[in-house]
Amino acid sequence: MQQAVLPSFLRHYHAEGLIRLGGEGDGGYIVSEKDVQASDFLLSLGVNDNWGFEKDFLKRRPVSLHAYDGSINLRIFFERFAATALRLSGPKTIFNSAKMIWDYKKFFSNDRIHFQKFVGYVPGKRYITIDEIFFACPSGKIFLKIDIEGFEYRVLNQLLENQERLSGLVIEFHDVDLHWARIAEFVKCFALRIISVNVNNFVPLMPDRSPTVLEISFSANATFTSDHQSYPHPLSRPNRPDRPSYEICFIE
Repeated sequence: MQQAVLPSFLRHYHAEGLIRLGGEGDGGYIVSEKDVQASDFLLSLGVNDNWGFEKDFLKRRPVSLHAYDGSINLRIFFERFAATALRLSGPKTIFNSAKMIWDYKKFFSNDRIHFQKFVGYVPGKRYITIDEIFFACPSGKIFLKIDIEGFEYRVLNQLLENQERLSGLVIEFHDVDLHWARIAEFVKCFALRIISVNVNNFVPLMPDRSPTVLEISFSANATFTSDHQSYPHPLSRPNRPDRPSYEICFIE
């Protein structure tokens, strides 16, 4: 198993009562069951064509959901289906493409709303700011999932400003080798504590064995032991199933 090296500020204690939501591969995250049950609202920034995490979360805690992603909509899924059918891609591929349309229409209904907008500061109908997103959330505790392909660094200040509203946070950090200082400052100032760190194995490690993409889960309610967590966690799964998970080593 290949070893990834992470800075010591990400080292944390073992948290009890953890669960995995979102399936076995990419899109699955380790969270605290206590955070799920303490949540009054689910906010998801970046879903693409995988809402398994949101689906598993709402099975355990059926709250309202706002999901923001400008890269998908029903028309795009119909276009994908048409393309697979015209290419005669095979029964399984065509079936999965049709199933995506059905699942999207069924899941995003009633109080589970998909907003076809990117998180950003570009003027126009396709973008919405993080401040506007928080303003649209109802009162109560929010569980927040973020996977917005590098824009996460531009919303960290707003996360700190709204941290008392959060029951839990799952966030994917990209290009971490360029942003260690910003991540360290965020972790230091953030009241929620780290309960899980995962090195995304879709991308290789740097020559010094540092990763470029990290998935980190934070908790407001977890109970911790006096033992440090070692990795891979028993609930960890590789983002790419055909590649092994990384063992994580923390250094000063």
